[in-house]
Amino acid sequence: MKISQALFGLLCVGVFGLLIPTSTAAMQVDIAKFTQKVQVEGDILPCLDTEDYDERIACFSTLCDPSYACTEALLIESTALRGPVVGTKVLDDLMTSSAHFGLNTDGHELGHIIGRTTAKVYGITGDAFLQCPNDYLYACPHGFFEQAMIEADGPTAEVAERICETITEEPVSRNRFYCYHGVGHGIMMAKGNDIYESIRNCNTMPYLDAARGCWQGAFMENINADITETAREGVFRKDDPLAPCSRVPLKYQWNCYENHSAHLMKVFGNDILLSADACLEAHQETRPSCVLSLAQLATNPGWQTLVLAARPELGGEQRFIRNSVKICMAFPEEIQTQCHYSAVVNALNYHEIEQALEYCSYLNGELQSHCYQVVGNELYYHARPQEERNEWCSGLTGDHYTACTTPGSVPDMGLPPTTGDWQEPEGDAEEPVINIMEVSLRQKFVMPLYFFREMETVEENSTVDRLPASLVTTESIQSQVLEGGSGKIGDRVIRLVSSTTFEPSEVTISAGETVTWINETSDHFWPASDVHPTHELLSSFDARKPLSPEQSYSYTFTEVGEWSFHDHLNPQAIGVVHVLKR
Repeated sequence: MKISQALFGLLCVGVFGLLIPTSTAAMQVDIAKFTQKVQVEGDILPCLDTEDYDERIACFSTLCDPSYACTEALLIESTALRGPVVGTKVLDDLMTSSAHFGLNTDGHELGHIIGRTTAKVYGITGDAFLQCPNDYLYACPHGFFEQAMIEADGPTAEVAERICETITEEPVSRNRFYCYHGVGHGIMMAKGNDIYESIRNCNTMPYLDAARGCWQGAFMENINADITETAREGVFRKDDPLAPCSRVPLKYQWNCYENHSAHLMKVFGNDILLSADACLEAHQETRPSCVLSLAQLATNPGWQTLVLAARPELGGEQRFIRNSVKICMAFPEEIQTQCHYSAVVNALNYHEIEQALEYCSYLNGELQSHCYQVVGNELYYHARPQEERNEWCSGLTGDHYTACTTPGSVPDMGLPPTTGDWQEPEGDAEEPVINIMEVSLRQKFVMPLYFFREMETVEENSTVDRLPASLVTTESIQSQVLEGGSGKIGDRVIRLVSSTTFEPSEVTISAGETVTWINETSDHFWPASDVHPTHELLSSFDARKPLSPEQSYSYTFTEVGEWSFHDHLNPQAIGVVHVLKR
């Protein structure tokens, strides 16, 4: 599983030899105190230190009879002894062997076990929380807060402060904001998706940014409830597509609208222009948030495909970014500028700096200058070194170069309404002030972020196989497969060669031909259709579990079209399959 965030950049030894803090590593963990149906019989550490995948699975299978309950026990044991990153890697292995262990799940609820164990063993603290990977749809953070709420010995705000205010990982302010965001998710789960009661609990947080982080998490979880049809009755209304955002007090609306585009697209059948028209009905102070959320779809490859399917007249350009600009140009005039800014920021979320600069190049006048300023601000807020910023912007001249390399103000970006009597937190004087709107934009737009569903059986046109070692590395065999039309594996082969790189990233085939994805990395891989994480663009194109190194996944494309795809475990790795009529 990809652990890309610096927060989880701990020292690794061997395959599963992730070191935890010395004080914790020396801890004698009494596994028997955990409530579980099955006990592990034997020492799991040799299994964790085994490099070969098949040998690890065989080793795990000797500790308990392979089953769902056995999986729970293995996750508790591995997490308690070596931390949540190791526990998540064990989950990767067991999900890869899901049939052997009787798992019919996407892993989200099993990830909760890792989070709950982390809280029990390493304590209800912010730094323990930051060890949780975000894999399996943020399952470990969910489980951590779930356990924190269970163990709460005081009001919710005290539990939240106990976690978030103890964070020491830099940048402290931003990490604490994300922590309170997680509190919002946890409160919604504890309150049975009662968004109004959850917001009332968020209001007890110690200061405004903490409350806003909590609001944001609660409203995001509310959107998940809408998508999974578990929302409380009356929260979302047929007669008002902006509800509940339009019906809560003004001070909450910005954070509500940040994720509301998923609901709007659901209501209007992926018609982004009808959704944009709906945003015009939002309050003037919070309308930018509705627009910013919706406009991010323009530069999301999977969402753009859905947008253009509903509005073909917005497509037709040869380049992805040109289509993005065309989509924003079709927005109502009064919100076009905000659409452009959001589209650019979303491109930068995926580290597509060239795409962001290309986007700005298609604009004119002050709008173009302000676009480059948005890029410059984002690079600065992402803590990119000045030398890198200078290099990335080196193709620009004059004021455009200055804007791209130096942070500055941008008109019409929009700001959340100021409200409340909280005192601002102290400290972090050297850290740049973070606009909460900008923080939310920096999250990859993968709405609905916390969507999870029961695993399905593999579709008949999908196959998962372990490849002979020679096939993974032998160029002559690769050439034979590529040139043979109906080769032994597939008509085309796409290799994952690094955490973010497919080779090739695009292939063109005829309907009825098969594409095979090969995992050439030392990590797990989950090929699937866009849009992340729901894979609704072509739902049958989905491996539905992680693939270990040297495994392959094959899919036969029968429908003509452009089918963009990604690695579900690291959605920065993207590509596209062009399927032509035979």
